[in-house]
Amino acid sequence: MRSSLKGLAVAAALWAGASMAEQVAPIPFNGVDFTFHSIVKINNGWSALYAPFGQDPTKSRDEIIVNYFDAKDGGGNPITAEGMASGMVSNIKEHGGTTILPFAVPDPTRQGALIYYVTSYYVYPQDGNGDIWRAKVLVWKDRVVGLLVKHQVDGTGAQEIETNIRAWLVENLQSQGPIIDAIQVPPEPAHGG
Repeated sequence: MRSSLKGLAVAAALWAGASMAEQVAPIPFNGVDFTFHSIVKINNGWSALYAPFGQDPTKSRDEIIVNYFDAKDGGGNPITAEGMASGMVSNIKEHGGTTILPFAVPDPTRQGALIYYVTSYYVYPQDGNGDIWRAKVLVWKDRVVGLLVKHQVDGTGAQEIETNIRAWLVENLQSQGPIIDAIQVPPEPAHGG
């Protein structure tokens, strides 16, 4: 499944064109500039994908994805930050991932609104690695946006991968929280609808 997503991202990058990538400002994160490389259509919106500057996006161990959701879902129901965060947690569990204490805090820029945080991970013993995902879901301008940050961890076998993931989380989660909060939602790259 991951390789097909990467293939889709590469095809989308070709569609988006190199000149568009040059026009989108990078996202600074943890001392590294993540540069825009492609757009992917998702349910109820679209995603802008970013990889560390100079790295092949299909081989990068780190990635930032910005999901821009439509105002309403296919059934005409309003898309909310709470609904998207709840759906994210359900989707993670349905696909064999593990969530770690999802929570919400008041949005300091919108009275009565909340920002939702979800940390999760997946173990891929067949690939010798696992992915750690940290997500922030909030209302931005007139839509819901999800900021997702991925980091890949290696290991031999499922137990070692999970042990390495948990060790990374213990070492980095507290220090990286403020860094994720500092990520500003980038302007929407042109996406052709």
